[in-house]
Amino acid sequence: MVPRALGSKAPAVNGTELDYFNDRSTVSGWAVTGMEQVVKTGIVTGMTPGTLDAQANATRAEAAAMIYKLLSVLSK
Repeated sequence: MVPRALGSKAPAVNGTELDYFNDRSTVSGWAVTGMEQVVKTGIVTGMTPGTLDAQANATRAEAAAMIYKLLSVLSK
């Protein structure tokens, strides 16, 4: 939902944005571009250094942080 909400503010990606993460292969194929966009904008930074934990459910606090960062990106 977050990548779609970026709309015209979504950055162009080159396919290397997830290379830092050891578990990048756990990102579902349909979600790779969106995940790259939110990582590139700083909306998602990972669970720990080097891991995304893409298959985990986001907590309420994590969702609130993503929404806050999304609104910050959209207001620029």
